[in-house]
Amino acid sequence: MVHGRQIPHALLITSTKVVFTNQEKAEAIADSLEKQFQLNELSHPPTEALVTRRQNKFFKHHPTDKIEPCKPSEIIQIIGKLKTVKSPGIDGFTNLMLQRLPIKSILRLVEIINAILKFHHFPNAWKTAIVVPIIKPGKNAQDPVSYRPISLLSSLSKVAQAVILTRLQEATESHI
Repeated sequence: MVHGRQIPHALLITSTKVVFTNQEKAEAIADSLEKQFQLNELSHPPTEALVTRRQNKFFKHHPTDKIEPCKPSEIIQIIGKLKTVKSPGIDGFTNLMLQRLPIKSILRLVEIINAILKFHHFPNAWKTAIVVPIIKPGKNAQDPVSYRPISLLSSLSKVAQAVILTRLQEATESHI
C-alpha cells in the first residue's frame, strides 16, 4: 500500500528478491525511483554568483506595491477551469467538490488565499503530495522500474498557486 492505496499487482521482482507485501512493494518501487532520479551536479559558479548578487539587490529594496488581493470572481474562474477527473490530494478535496462549493465557502477560500498573499506564507499541508506509482504503458507490472511516480497535490493549493502565478506574471511582465 502506498499512502493508503493498493499496488494492484500480486508481486514485484527486484534484482535480489521477489516481494509480495504492500510494504515490500512500496520499498522496491521507492528504491527503483531513487536510482532513476539521482540529482545532477549542475553547479556553475559564475551563474550562482550572478544570482546571489541579484537576490541581494532585490532583497535590499522593499516592494512599494502591495499585492493585489484576489476576488471571489477570480477564484470562481480558476475553480471552473479545474478538470473534474483528477484525483484529490492529501486533503481529499476533489475538483468537483470545489466546483460545487457554496458562495460562503468561496468567500472563506478568498480570505485564506488573501492571507497567504499578505503574510507571504504558503501552508505546509498544501505543499504535501501523495506520490502514487503508475505502471508505464506496455511495461512489465512485476518490474519496479516499470512504474513512474505521479504527485497528487491538494486542489485547494492548486487554486492558491494559480492566484500566486497570476500575481508573479503581472509583477514580472514589465521586467522581461
